[in-house]
Amino acid sequence: MKILLTGPAGSIGIQTVLSLLELYKEHEIVLFERESEITKETLEPFKNRVSIIYGDLRDISSLEEATQDIDYAIHLAAIIPPLADHNAQLAHEVNVHGSKNLLDQLKINSPNVFFIYASSVSVYGDRLLNDGIKIGDELKPSVGDYYAVTKIAAEELVKNSGLDHTIFRLSGVMGPRPGEDPDRIEPLMFHMPLDTKYEFVTTRDCGFALAKAVRYQNTLSKNIYNLSGGNACRVIYRDFLKHNFDISGIDINKFPKYSFAENNFHCAYYEDAHVLNDILDFQRDTLESYYAWVDPKPKPLQRFFIKLFQKQVIKRIVAQSDVLRAVKDNDEVLIDRFLRKNPNR
Repeated sequence: MKILLTGPAGSIGIQTVLSLLELYKEHEIVLFERESEITKETLEPFKNRVSIIYGDLRDISSLEEATQDIDYAIHLAAIIPPLADHNAQLAHEVNVHGSKNLLDQLKINSPNVFFIYASSVSVYGDRLLNDGIKIGDELKPSVGDYYAVTKIAAEELVKNSGLDHTIFRLSGVMGPRPGEDPDRIEPLMFHMPLDTKYEFVTTRDCGFALAKAVRYQNTLSKNIYNLSGGNACRVIYRDFLKHNFDISGIDINKFPKYSFAENNFHCAYYEDAHVLNDILDFQRDTLESYYAWVDPKPKPLQRFFIKLFQKQVIKRIVAQSDVLRAVKDNDEVLIDRFLRKNPNR
């Protein structure tokens, strides 16, 4: 048996590699990734246990090499937000056209492959006032979410490819990111309204599910599923952030007004997160186990100085808020996207 995984150097990808190596010790695993210092360093520990092909979804020749005699393909590689929304052309080239290139080469070189595609909860759009996501809901990306647009387009390519396939719409996926600065503030953090009902899945549970899917082709074939952590991974976003900032001694209630969006962002609780879990039995983590896995442990002296200079620390953090910047600049397009009404009117 030969398994192809695209995008193995990402946070989900690494966990998928680990699960594949655990579950399929006697089978060949092929990793397809863009070459960079970070990806080479990330994949270095696996080089004697897998085949690694460095290439690009936009490059037919590298895909031709990677798609020979593949039995199962797990497609994770994509341009993700915020880059996907800032560079729509690149996102389309990789997420849509690149996926088509991969599907086309598999049709030629491995026509009997089972194709497992990682889509996204973002395809459902703003669910703040409409809880209970389930398969069959309207696909309606949030305004400005070009990543979701590319995922919907790629889903159609998969469904019309002629290959046997399944599609998993991944919820918000949480876990350590390879090569990422732990102190980096992600602007996307401010796009989610504080009142959002957030049901996430950890990277390790997600990778486990993707790897286990290989064993369940007959059940999963031609079906679409929501992949999330279930009831044990539910939290209001405000409480989630409060927990994370409290560890360092930062009071989220002291953030300026309009730091966070008020609408137009995906994520909610699910009605059908149990369906895929009933098949794959992958939901192992809880909110508490996630916190125990990733929580930083600031030294008492570090926490003391953060609290002492909290005003300056918060100012540095909210400098990354697109929402607050839009209000200050009176950017009416972004204000309409993020807020219910323009506070400058």
